[in-house]
Amino acid sequence: LGDSIGATVCSAQPNSTGVPSEIAAYGDDRAIANLFELRATSLPPGAAGYFLASMNLDFVPGAGGSQGDLCVGNPVGRIVDSGQLASPLGVSAWRVDLTSIPQPTGAVQVVPGTAWYFQLWYRDANPGPTSNFSEAAGILFR
Repeated sequence: LGDSIGATVCSAQPNSTGVPSEIAAYGDDRAIANLFELRATSLPPGAAGYFLASMNLDFVPGAGGSQGDLCVGNPVGRIVDSGQLASPLGVSAWRVDLTSIPQPTGAVQVVPGTAWYFQLWYRDANPGPTSNFSEAAGILFR
């Protein structure tokens, strides 16, 4: 989908691979185009995870007992249909439907002029079973 768009808005803690997971957005920042994908990299191979979406930022160290930091703020939508296992190369990708972003009160459409923040929450073992978060990416949609 071309070059990355948006910006990293929060760093991540190292995972069991020894490095933090990165996140990037690709596609078109025009909401009407509905051409948008998220990719998280440097994940433990085979790690289960799903993307989170919010219009707010926050910083919660060790959220939910994780070894990482939650950077998206309430309300947070869990994009459960993005749940998958990271590839053998440690990559997880999701094609985002900008007309239906899950939120706690129901799906919403991304409209021009709004900023959205995305992060991947994933399972890890470092050294025991835990979870971690990728960096967070922010995109101002036109």
